[in-house]
Amino acid sequence: MCGVFGFASNKPNKSMYKLATNIMIETESRGPHATGHAYFDSRGGINTKKSPIKASEYVGGNCWRWMRKRMPNRLLGHCRYTTHGTQDENQNNHPHVGNRYAVIHNGVLKGYEYRPWKELCTTDCDSEAILRVMELGDDTEKAVARVFNCFYDSNFSVLALDKKTKEMHFFRNPARPLRVWRSKDFVLVGSTEQILESAFQKTFDVPSAKVEGMEKWTPVSGTFYTVKSDLKIERTNLFDFEPELPVQPALPTKVQQYSYYTSKTDRKTRVDANGNIVYGFDY
Repeated sequence: MCGVFGFASNKPNKSMYKLATNIMIETESRGPHATGHAYFDSRGGINTKKSPIKASEYVGGNCWRWMRKRMPNRLLGHCRYTTHGTQDENQNNHPHVGNRYAVIHNGVLKGYEYRPWKELCTTDCDSEAILRVMELGDDTEKAVARVFNCFYDSNFSVLALDKKTKEMHFFRNPARPLRVWRSKDFVLVGSTEQILESAFQKTFDVPSAKVEGMEKWTPVSGTFYTVKSDLKIERTNLFDFEPELPVQPALPTKVQQYSYYTSKTDRKTRVDANGNIVYGFDY
C-alpha cells in the first residue's frame, strides 16, 4: 500500500502550496518508508526529488519548501510503502523518471521477478516496469493500454507527468483506490476521499462541501484521464478487458498463466514459445 496524489492549477499560490503540503502529510498514513515529488519547471522540464524518509519530515526540506515561492502548476507526490526494492537505495523510490514520463504508482505487479519487462528496468522496484512499458512507444493512449494489457492481473493506480505534452495523466484498475476533485481553480487526485478532505479542512478551515461547483468522482478502470491546459479532464475509454488463458503446453509453467490476453478491440499481448512478451499495440 502506497499513497499517491496529483495537483493541477493554472493559478497556483501559497494556499495551493499549503494544500499540497497537507495532502502529502495526510498521505503518509499509506506509506511511511519514503517520499518523493515531481513537477514541471519553468522551462517545461520535469524536476524530481525523493528520499527514504516519511512525508512529515520531507516537507520540511529545502526542495519542498522552495515551492512556497514558486508553486508549480502540475505536481505529483508519493508516499511509499516498500514491497520490491529497499527504500534505503533511493533509486527504488518514486517518482520513476524516463525520457518522457515521470510516474508514481500504488500497487504491486505480480510476477515482476520473472517477467521479461524486468530486463527493461534499472532498479529493484516493480513500479519502474510501468514507466518502461509506457515508454516502449510514442502514442500515449497505446502506452496506457499497454500497461492495462501487461499488468491486467496486478493492481495499480498510476499518475504521470508527460514532458512532451506538459499534461498530467492518471488511471487505475479496481484493485487500488483513487479519487478526483475538480473545481474552477484546481484539480486534485488522491488515494482516498478521507485524505483529500482532511487536508482541505486543515488548509482552509472549512469542509469541501462549502466549495460551490466542486466535482468529486472515482476514476473508472479501463479509462485513461488527462488534465488539459484549461483544467478540463479528457477521458479516453481504452477497452473492456477480460484475461483469456488458453493452455499452451510448450511454455514454461511459470508463464503459462500469463500467456495470453485479448480485448474487444483486439489489442493483445502474448508470450511466444521462447517465453518472450509479444506486444500487439504497435502493429
